[in-house]
Amino acid sequence: MFKALTHRSIITEVGRYKTERQSISVRDKFRRIVHWMERYVDPMVDIVRPDGPLRASFDESERLLHHARENGLFNEGHQRPP
Repeated sequence: MFKALTHRSIITEVGRYKTERQSISVRDKFRRIVHWMERYVDPMVDIVRPDGPLRASFDESERLLHHARENGLFNEGHQRPP
């Protein structure tokens, strides 16, 4: 869902840029690029950073699965290995 929303937002921004066919200074073009980077690219980089939220989510999932396995939630009717 996040990917679709980001993609749609980027397409909207590009469409707006293309329809506003006025002379834009190099400085304004650079500002627009920086804005798009800060708005769309930086948040994605933060998500996949090795110490970012995705890593924390994986660690929490792994912890919960380990806890479930240790407490027999996935091993009902089966013997645990020694």
